[in-house]
Amino acid sequence: MYKRQVRHLYEDRERQLWVATDGSISRYEPKNRQFVHYSIVDSTRRYNANWAYHLFEDREGKLWIATCLGGIFVVDKQNLMRSSGGPYMAEKTYSIHNGLSGMFINQLIPDREGECMGIAVQQCQ
Repeated sequence: MYKRQVRHLYEDRERQLWVATDGSISRYEPKNRQFVHYSIVDSTRRYNANWAYHLFEDREGKLWIATCLGGIFVVDKQNLMRSSGGPYMAEKTYSIHNGLSGMFINQLIPDREGECMGIAVQQCQ
């Protein structure tokens, strides 16, 4: 695995294992028994999904990634898995520039329909 500080383990609807770490996110590939690392950035490349804290998949197959210092990243899971190395640009991001009160999001809470209902925000220390 890319980094050792694991923050969250998540099994998606297709039973794939995703890991949020201090080095972005990774997905376990059982065929070759290795983790695939993903580097995710916003459209400006100012923010990234390094220091990922939490993951969940909504009903549309989008992965939501909570981070410290990067806010929230929303990526199309299938497009991300098809990407070929290098930074992947998130389809949507949330930050202090478009509504978040802080940039340290340590948990995403889905509602019963599988949409993001709540978030937990903290200040980075």
